[in-house]
Amino acid sequence: ITGATAPELMLLYFDSPGENVTMRVQTGQISITGYRSLQFSFKHYVDHWDSASPRTYELFVETSTDNGVTFKPTKWLIYPSDYSDGVNDTYVGPETVTIKLNGLKADSIKFTWVLNGVGYDIDCWYIDDVLLTGIQ
Repeated sequence: ITGATAPELMLLYFDSPGENVTMRVQTGQISITGYRSLQFSFKHYVDHWDSASPRTYELFVETSTDNGVTFKPTKWLIYPSDYSDGVNDTYVGPETVTIKLNGLKADSIKFTWVLNGVGYDIDCWYIDDVLLTGIQ
């Protein structure tokens, strides 16, 4: 679906209309010793089930540099309903997302993809071709 080669990560809708949920998919701990700047990229595709309600859920990425004790949101965040006409299913992507992280003072990092809101309003969120590059 993302246009990349399988396998790919897929988050499915939460079958409970109107209920707010938070769904997370987290990487393992990644060593970044010696790196102060990183570029994190991935390809994604959203199949959004249109409803009359705007901004019923958001998709974003968080990072943790303390082995998952705390997470901080990156600057990347989308509301798939913003792409909607309110009648037809809406599709975001496939597109490549690039997140730059500078001034890191850690030996490891974790990344988390997050869906927060009414999970019934999304059909699927596909993620593929994850790449992390570092600048020493």
